[in-house]
Amino acid sequence: MSDPNDRSSSDAVSQIVHPDEDLPGLLTRLLDELPVGIILYDARDDFRVSYANPVMEDWTSPEVRPLVGRTLRQMFPGPNVDSIVAALADIARTGLPQNWRNFRFRRPGHEGEPDLTSNWDWNAIPLTDPLGVVTHVMGVAVNETSQELVRERLQVSLDLALDLTSSLDSRQVVDRLLQRALSALRADRASLVRLEGNEVEIAGAVDLGGTAPARGTRWPITEPRFKGMVRDRKPLVERNDLEALPSEVRRSLSEVRHSATVPLVVEGEVFAALSVSRRKDEPFTANDILTIQQIGTVSVLAVRNAMLFTESRRARDESERLAQRLGMGVELALDLAEQPNPSSVIRQMLRRAVDAAHADRATLASILGEEILIEDSLSVGAARPLDIGSRWAIAEQPLVGQAIRSRQAARGRKDNPALPVMETDLWDLEHVVMVPLVLQGEVTAVLGASRLEQPKFSDDEIAALQQIGSIAGLALRNARLLQEAKEASRAKSDFLNLAAHELRTPLSVVSGYLSMLQDGSFGTPSELWRAPIDTVAVKAAELSDLVRSLLTAARIQAGTMPTTHAEVDLRHLVRDACARARPRAHLLGGDVTCELPEQAVAVMVDEEQVGRVLDNLINNGLTYSLSPAAVHVTLTSGREAAILVKDQGIGIDPAEAGRVFERFFRAEPAVTLHSGTGLGLYIARELAAGHGGSLDLLESRPGEGSTFVLRLPLVATSG
Repeated sequence: MSDPNDRSSSDAVSQIVHPDEDLPGLLTRLLDELPVGIILYDARDDFRVSYANPVMEDWTSPEVRPLVGRTLRQMFPGPNVDSIVAALADIARTGLPQNWRNFRFRRPGHEGEPDLTSNWDWNAIPLTDPLGVVTHVMGVAVNETSQELVRERLQVSLDLALDLTSSLDSRQVVDRLLQRALSALRADRASLVRLEGNEVEIAGAVDLGGTAPARGTRWPITEPRFKGMVRDRKPLVERNDLEALPSEVRRSLSEVRHSATVPLVVEGEVFAALSVSRRKDEPFTANDILTIQQIGTVSVLAVRNAMLFTESRRARDESERLAQRLGMGVELALDLAEQPNPSSVIRQMLRRAVDAAHADRATLASILGEEILIEDSLSVGAARPLDIGSRWAIAEQPLVGQAIRSRQAARGRKDNPALPVMETDLWDLEHVVMVPLVLQGEVTAVLGASRLEQPKFSDDEIAALQQIGSIAGLALRNARLLQEAKEASRAKSDFLNLAAHELRTPLSVVSGYLSMLQDGSFGTPSELWRAPIDTVAVKAAELSDLVRSLLTAARIQAGTMPTTHAEVDLRHLVRDACARARPRAHLLGGDVTCELPEQAVAVMVDEEQVGRVLDNLINNGLTYSLSPAAVHVTLTSGREAAILVKDQGIGIDPAEAGRVFERFFRAEPAVTLHSGTGLGLYIARELAAGHGGSLDLLESRPGEGSTFVLRLPLVATSG
């Protein structure tokens, strides 16, 4: 039998096509694929055969193959050939077709098989050139076998279409397609590969007598004949050459003798390729090729749609898993933000890790140079936690080292040499995964999870552990920074409290003796001594205010600030504060003015503390005002009491406005113009907050002044 991919006879067929039409290849392919016998006789050359399709070749005695190039007399030696030649000559002369029904034809059996006899319907059709001259006579033969083949293919197509369209599961659709192909083509193995760029991927494979390549196996397209099939979109029929096969499938095809592959085309592009193979030395016939092409044509859309559906479902599932992980991440972040210290963060992280990964144990180990330190270990069931505070060398923990080096999760199991050997700590574990915690490009810790039994950790579970590690790692760092900041703040408060107490006693002694010197208890001081004594007294008073501020700040920080609340008319406190500051304003050539409502403003406050807040605001306004100093205080009452203190001072840079209430902070240029501790506004805001109120910088412009507002809750009126 001739090779159905051999196009050597297409030149003869091209002669019957108008030279301006580019159709020889298409016409030859069409005739090749018909399930009927086609033969072309050259009327100008003793009716020599110029073309015969595979069906015609298959039903011809081996002694007269190939048919192309043979005359009728060579094909049918004997007394009846003259009548056949005369009939064809009559068709060429008259240009009229003829038909013979029930033309009995006998084909000798192949390789000892019995002869085959078949009845044919024979049609002879004249073909003319552009001038109307008959140049060829085309014979079309249809027998019971051809008709049965058509019926079989139609039934195969119908069954296949019904079978494939009943499911949208891509694996199920591919498997059904392959089973149908095996049955229809009497093949030993079948496979479907999907083309993706310059690579192919096994979408499914079935082998009735061996091991099929694994689904998902990929390899580059390098075989020239396969490339030609994709380029020309024509079937590839071949006797296997193992050396030309990709190494990924060479072993599984070592016993295969013949194979046929057809491209599956969607929207003008080769989407996949369907291949069938036989181990026995039985080449695929032209009818086989037509059958597999028909199977491919019927199945390609069903396969493509099923794959698209599977991909969309996979994308949807991945989106849902991503949404779940994001939700879990948000929940975890909120949960960890509430933990008061690093140890609580670590413990909560381990709980989340055990739940998310369905693990029997979770452990966090910090990286300390060449060692790891077990920070905490949580176990459920029969798993035993690791000893907190124990240290292990990273060099002795291959899985930990792998996770640190790759900065990716590393998996291991007890029969894998990559599993860390920790004496008896891991002997009972089935699966272990190590997830590195990376902060600012550096691995700071490793989160480990383990199971006592199957199955291994899935990709989704590892992704959940990575997310937990990322969020918890950041929360842990923040918790540690916060703890360090609190410890530093506590140390600073302790120092301030100690310093203030230690300074207060000697300062009281100094102030007492200065007072006695000023009032003449030791005799009347000379005029030469009076000025230095007064200066020292002023500085002692400033130092006393500093000590008082330090003590107040320390008490506020420690939560031990004593308060005595009483109902008062806030107008009196504002009026008194303005009166206290007015003498100093007059010395500076300025003034302090008040604007008070006519109605009483009742508040429940500690008079001394609110007075101190007002003194601080007004004196700051005088200190940092441009000459002449002017401060205006306004009291209003609505849903709450509000005291606005407005000055005409140097103002505050917007970049530093948010920090003016921080402890020890002093903004430029105040820090260079006047001495101070940076505690006044901090204390004022804390005292306001202690009364359920607030103190804010309402507005400030450099060179134009600032406005602060103190808000306090009003006393609730009955009724």
